[in-house]
Amino acid sequence: MRISLLPLLILLFCANGIAAQATSSKPIKTTKRTTVIGTTSPLIHIKFISSEDKKGVGENYTPEMVWLRLYNNSRWSIRLDTSGGVDRNSVRLYYDVVDNKESLIEQYRCHVCSVNMLKPGRSSLFGVPADRLSSGSLLRMKFSYSWENDIDVAMDLEPKHYVFFDSASLLQK
Repeated sequence: MRISLLPLLILLFCANGIAAQATSSKPIKTTKRTTVIGTTSPLIHIKFISSEDKKGVGENYTPEMVWLRLYNNSRWSIRLDTSGGVDRNSVRLYYDVVDNKESLIEQYRCHVCSVNMLKPGRSSLFGVPADRLSSGSLLRMKFSYSWENDIDVAMDLEPKHYVFFDSASLLQK
């Protein structure tokens, strides 16, 4: 007795489609409370570290450097291009300097770099030469979330995520 595979395949295909519809009919609610750790701060952000708050910089402190701290206020780890580990006191992070229309002014990239994770609720201290942050420029740093496929991120198949730091905020310090 010969059994035709075609009706069986059609039945499996239809059952799979019905199951997929049943599981996706209810939208997932995402609120600020579920994605952000501290509700008073942005998800991913960069802050200037004032001269009074240089703990962690230690012997790396020089007046030619502007010290910034990258905060991960999300519930997911984020991936960053770095030299050194993100758990050290300071790390080399890679970034672009752009104008207010996001046109590239300068790019600081690694030739061979590490990809490190910054865990939820953690921050990483990094220095930028002061002359790179001219008036009216923005520091733009690319990152990706841990739930994104790292190969797809490297091939630009995932959405791009950036965090910005406005050099104008330095004038207010």
